[in-house]
Amino acid sequence: MKNNFSNFIKIISIIVFIGLFTYVVFLIITKNTPVNVNKNEINSQIDTNIKLISEELVTILSYLNHTKETNILACQVLGKDIGFSPKENQNFFDYYAPIIEDCINNKNYIMVRSNTKEYKIITEEEINKIKEKYEITKNFISLKNYLTIDELSTYSEKEINELQNYVNNNYYLAYEIKLSNENKTMYKLNRIFKDKESYKAVIEANYNNHTYKAILEIVVENDIIKYKELIFY
Repeated sequence: MKNNFSNFIKIISIIVFIGLFTYVVFLIITKNTPVNVNKNEINSQIDTNIKLISEELVTILSYLNHTKETNILACQVLGKDIGFSPKENQNFFDYYAPIIEDCINNKNYIMVRSNTKEYKIITEEEINKIKEKYEITKNFISLKNYLTIDELSTYSEKEINELQNYVNNNYYLAYEIKLSNENKTMYKLNRIFKDKESYKAVIEANYNNHTYKAILEIVVENDIIKYKELIFY
């Protein structure tokens, strides 16, 4: 009888131990599960933003490297020499922001022609929209200041009257259309990574057999990509 009671106590003890062990394991699993789920959600969001940034940057660089064919005039201009050089430590977007915006979002800014040149013009509202997406340090030239006496001498009377309408409505020079010489700088996107609340893109620019590098800071807000200054060193 005594042995039976002793065995009974042992069985009860084993059952209690197994129950406690199972309960502890359950608590650990349930405690950690929400953390793991949140990490997966964060990683998923990071991957989505990086994919979004990568697709846009690859498209832009493809036009700059004139490896992507297009019928859009602004995109063709991206592949031409417009005077930017990575060795000058200037802000890339001071030169390219309006052209990029006209290209990838097909803005169709107003084109003005004379006997000697063609260029696109934009309103102050359009400038502000460009500055919302690209960090620009230069000031846009008003059409009134751009149209010197020498410049106006290349226009007909009809064209001058049309230009006066743009001047009166405060238009600015967006960019000149230069399609003669191809861009000699070749660009390469190396990687994109998350850095706190923003993203960083490592970009190379090869000019005259010399490689310049830059780290471009990027913010994504409501699926809208916003770029900081891009300066090569």
